[in-house]
Amino acid sequence: MADLLRGFVGDLARHLDFPTLERLPASFVTEHLGQRHADLLWKMQTAERRWVYLLVLLEFQSTVDSRMALRMLDYTPVPREFVGYLPRHRYLLIDLKALDPAVLPVENVVSLVAMLEQADSQARLEDLGASLADWLRRVGETEVLDSFEAWVTQVVERTGPQGTLDLDFTTEEDGGMSSSLAERVRKWGDELNQQWLEKGIEQERRAALERERALVLRLVVRRFGSETADRLTPMVATLSDPERITAMAEAVIECETPEEFLARAARA
Repeated sequence: MADLLRGFVGDLARHLDFPTLERLPASFVTEHLGQRHADLLWKMQTAERRWVYLLVLLEFQSTVDSRMALRMLDYTPVPREFVGYLPRHRYLLIDLKALDPAVLPVENVVSLVAMLEQADSQARLEDLGASLADWLRRVGETEVLDSFEAWVTQVVERTGPQGTLDLDFTTEEDGGMSSSLAERVRKWGDELNQQWLEKGIEQERRAALERERALVLRLVVRRFGSETADRLTPMVATLSDPERITAMAEAVIECETPEEFLARAARA
């Protein structure tokens, strides 16, 4: 919870007193005696030690819920006469599968969880699984090993063949922790491994091409202006050969005028 707040709520984290972080009951009874269960609910004080508490309500979603704003209002039910006095509030969406791994905070367990969700190759999954186990060992969070083991198992089995994975996060006598994630993942079928490898290579190739195309366009904007870049965009979009993209980038430097550059780009 502390890692989530430190790494993903921006400047708000600077005003929080993390030692006061306390978990609260997350089950409620409605006025009609129905039961509602939130996933996790916490409270904590501000860093100024004021008697102001921040209630953190977490909702875990595996799919998009267009009614989320209405669902959040369900947690503050009041009689109709008090509706006008309720404070305004909003919710923060953290989409683990859409976060850019390159900008995630380091030494943060939520970052590892996000990267594990996005893992697209066997090798990547092995590395992240081992990193997660190591992190839990370093911070002494051995009591959550079973929960992480169950979750990682589901993540992997959702991708790999059924019945081929057996994870074991265990606490050893010397106080260390061992994970058989990497060893078990290696037992996946050769066919699956090859599919993941080909998928990873193709995705990386496309991503590299997109980065190179974007770089060329940025260079053109800097040297010849946005109008030239707009005229170049359809040409760049058709390029799939890294050498041709490199040649176009070199032309940005070597050409003196937009007309000269566009003519050379057309030849490329």
